[in-house]
Amino acid sequence: MVDERASRQAAKLLVVMAVFGSVAIVLLLTIGGRVLALILAIPFVELLIAAVVVARRVFR
Repeated sequence: MVDERASRQAAKLLVVMAVFGSVAIVLLLTIGGRVLALILAIPFVELLIAAVVVARRVFR
């Protein structure tokens, strides 16, 4: 069985990674690297969706 504390920590880490990735993409867009930001946005959008799904399941 999965440890509840470990799953909460993993969910928090996933959310933090998604937030920092989103901030990095916004910074790239403000600097002017639109093409690079769009290429990098694809995995971070998937990460953000995964973070929301995991957080909803863990923090019920």
